[in-house]
Amino acid sequence: MPPRKSQETPTFEQSIARLEEIVQQTDAPVTDLETMLSLVEEGTRIIRRCKAMLRDAELRIKTLENPELNTTEVNKPSPHHDESEPFTLS
Repeated sequence: MPPRKSQETPTFEQSIARLEEIVQQTDAPVTDLETMLSLVEEGTRIIRRCKAMLRDAELRIKTLENPELNTTEVNKPSPHHDESEPFTLS
């Protein structure tokens, strides 16, 4: 992945590519504990950012489908959505 400017937010696709790199690195048998923890922390941040991007995209789609829809209704969390839901890298 090419280096990026510190202020530049990676795209969704770039974030997914980085997550794939992280998974490959965590699967390597020679990864030391500190590196592993650092990778998991980075992966967690990326996953949260990707979830936010997906929520924003979903809001835009819902607004396009029904412009009269009250934005507070659109912003209500889905009954199937749980922010505390744990994730795994495998």
